[in-house]
Amino acid sequence: MEKTIDLKKTQKKELFDLLRTLRQTNDHYILRENGDFLAVVITREEYEKFLLRRQAEAQVGLEKVLAKIHSQIDQNISDEDLQKQLDEAIHEMRGVK
Repeated sequence: MEKTIDLKKTQKKELFDLLRTLRQTNDHYILRENGDFLAVVITREEYEKFLLRRQAEAQVGLEKVLAKIHSQIDQNISDEDLQKQLDEAIHEMRGVK
């Protein structure tokens, strides 16, 4: 379940109490200040699942890029163009992290 917490209206102790119960309730907390979105708080387990999904997506993207490069190698791509594509793929993958 998603809950919104307005930091201006929430006392520090109350905020810590809410965060301590996060694991038990599996809620998601949206932190706002003056109505402006600041962050989302999720359990550690949910965060780890998020990281695994993102890593899997990056792997799929890398495999697509490498397949494209491999097909171009078969077409006698120049070393310079190959290096450029590899550099772009590395840059893309680092951006996903």
